[in-house]
Amino acid sequence: MNEENQVYFIDSDQLPPSALERKHRLEQDPSFRADHMKYMDGMQVIESDIKDKVLKAMGEYDYNSYTAADIERALSHETCSIEDFKAFLSPAAAPYLLFVFLPRQRCCLRLPETLLLHRQRTL
Repeated sequence: MNEENQVYFIDSDQLPPSALERKHRLEQDPSFRADHMKYMDGMQVIESDIKDKVLKAMGEYDYNSYTAADIERALSHETCSIEDFKAFLSPAAAPYLLFVFLPRQRCCLRLPETLLLHRQRTL
């Protein structure tokens, strides 16, 4: 125990000395630890622009631009498009939340349940 740096070890008397030594080194020496976020030798590096696309779409999304007509158009579709989903996230969708729960109305992604939970948390 090192009182000066307030480093406390919880050691087991069941561990062999070599395991205790490795445990202590892992606890004290950050360079000894593996960086699991770093590509290791032999791993394939796959470039992706998904994060950039998502951030761009988030920046361009204007939830106030959707109207009741957009919500009604989205409700008339058999499945939700990305535009439908964006319309359902807008404040214009609030009056339609209960309508979405009707059994005849289907929408992918379990969107109505998600919106209702979000609405309940914000009330």
